[in-house]
Amino acid sequence: MTGRGLEIRVGAVVVLAGVLLVIGTMWFQRFQGAEKRYSFYVRFNDVGGLIGGDPIFVNGVERGKVKKVDLKANTVVVEMAMREGVVVPNDSQVSLQAVGIMGERNVTIVRGKSPHAIAEGDTINGVLLMGLGEVMGKAGDIIAEVESTLNDLREVTQALNANNKLKDGIDDFAATGKNLRTMTEQNSAHLNRTMDNLDKSTAQLTRLLDTHYADIDSSLTAFGKAGREVQNTVVHLTEISDNLKQISTNLKDGKGSAGRLLTDQTLVLRLESATASLDTLLKDMREHPGRYVKFSLF
Repeated sequence: MTGRGLEIRVGAVVVLAGVLLVIGTMWFQRFQGAEKRYSFYVRFNDVGGLIGGDPIFVNGVERGKVKKVDLKANTVVVEMAMREGVVVPNDSQVSLQAVGIMGERNVTIVRGKSPHAIAEGDTINGVLLMGLGEVMGKAGDIIAEVESTLNDLREVTQALNANNKLKDGIDDFAATGKNLRTMTEQNSAHLNRTMDNLDKSTAQLTRLLDTHYADIDSSLTAFGKAGREVQNTVVHLTEISDNLKQISTNLKDGKGSAGRLLTDQTLVLRLESATASLDTLLKDMREHPGRYVKFSLF
């Protein structure tokens, strides 16, 4: 077999394989296109690079495809094309999971237990789960925060070590502890006596309370009665004060005889005039009694 004949045969096999691949792809697409599906919608805050054609898994089994990803005002609405006959309860959890290190995504549905299924055209909420890329990003942020914290700690340590501040503080603390221990040892006898006296005083106070409990109780009861009597007295004094205030108001307003005497100047003048006339009359009667009294014997 010549080299040229071999090349022709190899080329024919490659062309045939390509034709078979194209025919198989077209047949598979027609098969998928002929498969009946129904659609519902899921809202996400972020889809992490999800695109149309990504698979949808229901409890780990592929049962649909992402048909469309549409960006709204503050959310992303994904149209889910599910195979007809696949029942998804309306309390199912819909999430986007990363399936590769390059950020590939698929839709994962974990069925709920609700007796009501998601109907065609319904809209539910979904969540985006962190993938390897997001985790690495978070890890990078955490590492940056740790480095910043270490730098701050290093600066604090350097500031404390400057001019032997940290060493001097530790020495002062040690000296203070030593002095406190020495003082405690020197005054241990006094402290013991003080504690003993405190115990004795507590015991005496306890005995005193136990012995005179009845007297104390009766004294407290009497004090309570006296308090109630004082309260009643205060109430009575308050009532008297209110009455005096009312009388004073009436006098100021000219009510009653006393009020009229205080406020009606005309009445006062009349009383003064009448008193003066009465004084004149009495004086005249004393000086000339014959004008008013006559005696006749026959």
